[in-house]
Amino acid sequence: MRSTREADYAVMTMTFLACAEPGDVVIRREIAERLGLPDKFLAKILRKLTRAGLVRSFHGVHGGYRIGKDTGEISLADIVRAIDGPVVLTRSLEGRRGVCDLFCLCEATEAVRRVQEKVMTVLEEMSLSEMIGQRRGSKVSSACVAEPLPETSQEAR
Repeated sequence: MRSTREADYAVMTMTFLACAEPGDVVIRREIAERLGLPDKFLAKILRKLTRAGLVRSFHGVHGGYRIGKDTGEISLADIVRAIDGPVVLTRSLEGRRGVCDLFCLCEATEAVRRVQEKVMTVLEEMSLSEMIGQRRGSKVSSACVAEPLPETSQEAR
């Protein structure tokens, strides 16, 4: 299983917002600059996170974004699902007819299903507050934000 670049950036964005002082609103441009993300791609990510209730958006002169609920209530699975939809290891576990005519009949299906359950358990149990540790309230300090990732391709744009 490999997450999408969009889900990776969503986790980075949520971590960044989680490090802000409670109640602070952060503008998109600051998030994009600090994380080294393309602005238009970040806008798409923020729309999905907002729609999922993980982020709140504020319009106007003092507009921007902040975490939508307590960081202890947001799991890594919530973030990934908000961006990519259901997390599945193989197409055969999607539950759609015709996706897996042979694989679903073989003995490996149960083993893959068990692995899927374990992966989901880890993703569900890992909260955003655990991911940021004790850095909350650090005014989006440099301790919370890694250096921007080097651009390896134009895929994200």
